[in-house]
Amino acid sequence: MWNSMIMVVLTALTGWYVSAAWQVQPDSDEAAARKLAEDMAIYRQAVIRFSTQYPQRSGSIANTGNGIEHGIQEFFPPMYTAQFQGKWRNYIDEDGLIYIYPAQGQVTGLCDAIVSLSGNSVLAGISAIDGTLHAPADIATSLVTGSSQDIPLPQDYHPVGNIPLPSVIPAGVVVWMAHRN
Repeated sequence: MWNSMIMVVLTALTGWYVSAAWQVQPDSDEAAARKLAEDMAIYRQAVIRFSTQYPQRSGSIANTGNGIEHGIQEFFPPMYTAQFQGKWRNYIDEDGLIYIYPAQGQVTGLCDAIVSLSGNSVLAGISAIDGTLHAPADIATSLVTGSSQDIPLPQDYHPVGNIPLPSVIPAGVVVWMAHRN
């Protein structure tokens, strides 16, 4: 009898321990993607501030200045080190549209994390082979609202459909757009 009770208690304690340890441990890919999304947001804010301060500048802007021209680094928060700066690239077009994208390749889960962090913005998505932004949040709103009338989205105002991207942005990378203030 005592043996059975001891086995039940040990089994219950083992189950509790395993489930508690499993619940506390975050999904490492999801956590890493969320951290990268937060880093990208910090970089994006710095580029927005740079573009607002220097509206005449366009093209790909270097993170560090060269003594003659200003770089984006002066707009980074103090703790934002060179380690983070090198992860991202930017492009600012003549109209003040800002494009932020990874310097190297695609990161698993980054698009989902960016879309979530941006509050399901249609200005966050993946660059497609056809040179446009495919935003996961850019869906027919009637599917979500149940209404027969769609809410206008950015793609509704562009005659070719999805938002066109500059040719400097490689296909298949996450892109998070903004506009200068």
